[in-house]
Amino acid sequence: MRTLAGSENEGLALLLADTLAGQDDLEAKVAVMKVRLQVDEEDARDELIELLRAQDRIDQAITFLQRYTHEYVEWNLLVRLLLLQGRVKDVQLMAYEESGPRRDARSMVAYHFAEQGRIDELRRLVTPGSSTGLALLLARALVARGRVDEAVRALDRAVEDTDARYPAAIERLTKAEADLLAEYDRPDQNRN
Repeated sequence: MRTLAGSENEGLALLLADTLAGQDDLEAKVAVMKVRLQVDEEDARDELIELLRAQDRIDQAITFLQRYTHEYVEWNLLVRLLLLQGRVKDVQLMAYEESGPRRDARSMVAYHFAEQGRIDELRRLVTPGSSTGLALLLARALVARGRVDEAVRALDRAVEDTDARYPAAIERLTKAEADLLAEYDRPDQNRN
């Protein structure tokens, strides 16, 4: 299996080889799955997760990936497996590590919180300097729960907190706020 792993993404290749073991043309299957995962193909992740689930090896895969994860593709799979197992706290901890591919944990756990309606946890992830996408996600989650005024305030705060060196981000947030105000017929609040 180590031969199949090669030098790039050794952890991912070993996990794939072990998961796909016993199948015809193992080397080709591992190579194809690696490429599919590298290009962030959602179906490839889903297939691998289903294979791991069918083999009752999700916990084993999590342990393995926690030890050997260095690349975004491996890390992304780890986050998805942790969330699948309900281990949100582990992902939350990863969300506050600012180095490497783990910085994207904030976005991944934010989507999880938005889907579950966990507004307070989502709001804690939206801090000054965080991505524009997180602020927009918070606003959409608030609107989905009928909290339009709060969504407008969240977008206002995000505009204020965005560094002036990023005019495109400010424009995107301002446009989202204007669209929200127009959609909910509140033109008197629209300052744009």
